[in-house]
Amino acid sequence: MGVGLEEMFDALGAVQRRRVLVELLESPEDPLRGITDSETETEARFVGDTVRMAHVHLPKLDDYGFIDWNEDTDVVRTGEQFDEIEPLLDLLHRNQERIPGDWV
Repeated sequence: MGVGLEEMFDALGAVQRRRVLVELLESPEDPLRGITDSETETEARFVGDTVRMAHVHLPKLDDYGFIDWNEDTDVVRTGEQFDEIEPLLDLLHRNQERIPGDWV
């Protein structure tokens, strides 16, 4: 059974989750490493509260099946439902200049 549009929009409802999904879209290999290794202000804002990432954002994406997150190693890979959200994610990402506010 696939994931519905409502769940997709819920998953995309926080910039932190959008960034994880976009990183997976662009580079499926260990997206969190690329995000947390950077020391730029934008990246630091994304990392923000790592407790919130670990207790809210990553579990939500994992519950929907969009990611497969190993809590012990902090490795994130595409989940079994990633193919369901990928077309919407790709459409939004390709048109990000037309989306008001912070897309990612």
